[in-house]
Amino acid sequence: MDKLELFKNLIKTKKKYHKIARDIDKKWVSTDARIGACYWTVERDFEEAYNSIEKCKKLMHKVADKLEPVQCQRYHLYETVWESSYSSQGFGSYSYASRRAEMVMAEVELLGISVKLKEETTYYERTGAPFFSKGSHTVFKIYVQADKLNREILKYKPSMSVRDVVKMCWKKGVNPRVYYPFLPIGYEEKVGLDYFGNDIKEKQDE
Repeated sequence: MDKLELFKNLIKTKKKYHKIARDIDKKWVSTDARIGACYWTVERDFEEAYNSIEKCKKLMHKVADKLEPVQCQRYHLYETVWESSYSSQGFGSYSYASRRAEMVMAEVELLGISVKLKEETTYYERTGAPFFSKGSHTVFKIYVQADKLNREILKYKPSMSVRDVVKMCWKKGVNPRVYYPFLPIGYEEKVGLDYFGNDIKEKQDE
């Protein structure tokens, strides 16, 4: 079996286990099912499905690394970035969302696929007493010239190292730990970066 066929089979297997996990969840939400169900049995079944999904994802990363995505003629929606996802950053939410969209585009372009960005802003006004609020929500939609299969390859094929991603974040003036909260403290110093996205070695040479 070639790598592309293997990747297709892994997609199908992952979908199968996602469906199993959803079915388990639906059964557990049902009151009648909960009354007669053994909690430990449900937890075990769900854990087995989750572990199978994670195993598929790991294999997909390995296989995708050896595949090259192919560009098609039409643009298709690849990823949506919501400003509201970064509302914890206050007035910086727009910057964090837009920078995230730019980084996704950069990663796709490195793999040789054309990409374009569409920004949509919706304005709202809430007048329900005793509260009143007025504002806007912005959504960044990233489109790529890749069909469904190749969009999956793009998602699982790494184009940038962690160091490069962190460097890009600081270059764009955003904190990488907003996107990757488990990034260790002191990572930048360890890999030779400052907090402006510059290589420390290059800076010292100057």
